[in-house]
Amino acid sequence: MAKLHAAAVELHTQAAQHMRHAVKLFDQDRSAASHDAQLALALALRALSNENEAARLFVKLATGGAA
Repeated sequence: MAKLHAAAVELHTQAAQHMRHAVKLFDQDRSAASHDAQLALALALRALSNENEAARLFVKLATGGAA
C-alpha cells in the first residue's frame, strides 16, 4: 500500500508541475499549453487509480480479506 501511495504522490507532483508549466505557456503557445494540461490530467488520473488500489487493499486487509 505504501508503494501505491508513494507513486500517487509522485504522480500528483508531476501533474502539478505540468499544470504550472501549461499556465506559463498559455499566452505564448496555446498548443504546448494544451499538451501540458492533457499530460497533467493523465498523470492525475493515474495517481487516482493508484490511490483507489491502495484503498481497496487497505479495506481488504482491514476486513480480513473479505472485500
